[in-house]
Amino acid sequence: MGRRYRKDDADEGDFFTALFGLTILGSFTLFFADPALFYKAVAGVVVLIILIVVGVILWGRHKARKFDATYDAITKSYGSMLSNFIDQFGRAKAKEAAFTYQQYAFTGEHLTYIHDDLEKQGVAVSTKDFYRILRRFIEERERDFTLKSVHSTTRRFDELDGAGFEALLKRLYEGDGYSAQLTGKTGDQGGDLVVVRDDGKKVIQAKYRRNLTVGNDAVQQVIAAKGVYNCPGAVVITNSTFTPEAEELARIHGVELVDGKLLRLRLQQVLGESWG
Repeated sequence: MGRRYRKDDADEGDFFTALFGLTILGSFTLFFADPALFYKAVAGVVVLIILIVVGVILWGRHKARKFDATYDAITKSYGSMLSNFIDQFGRAKAKEAAFTYQQYAFTGEHLTYIHDDLEKQGVAVSTKDFYRILRRFIEERERDFTLKSVHSTTRRFDELDGAGFEALLKRLYEGDGYSAQLTGKTGDQGGDLVVVRDDGKKVIQAKYRRNLTVGNDAVQQVIAAKGVYNCPGAVVITNSTFTPEAEELARIHGVELVDGKLLRLRLQQVLGESWG
């Protein structure tokens, strides 16, 4: 339904109409009564307007510089955390999303968790500024990815086999500062790669697919592999996509899923390579 007309609206409109009319009438009266005073009054109003405009501009620039400094400090110290947050939790369903930007969508709960975590680490920003930071971070990330993609030679996943795909993932994690070790084909116990960095240890299940989605079995295998390789973290990576059932099982057990789209983004960001 449209906005309903209220008597208060009419009263408010009548007030401002009357005020405008009195201002015009007063100006004409002053002009004819004392032209010199009229011009002084006009000059005073013009000066006041200029001062207000200049003040607003200076205040806006001050706030912009302050925000830029805050943004630079946060992305320098927590850029990796923000990137992981976007990759892992930026695919909320439309009806559940509290915040969306470009192709990413986040639930209110996930946004609150990451905002609260920043505050615990001494980063105090308003919700509005937090959303601005997230938008700019996504925008810059996507811009860098696009520019690197158009300036690099595209390589193709379909030129690989399973072993080549695992070797690519090893190179990717090593490029991101991990120590990476392939487990070997015989008796890999559900894990193809174990990676270690200061922030933790992960077991990786690599699923190379051609025109096939990855289902529950891959998630179940990597859950079992966590205990075998004593890894707190578990990841399933594919050049394809995951079934909804696999995504739900991974969510329940805290398994990170990296599909083909996200893998291409990481390869571009970390190795500067474009894959198709």
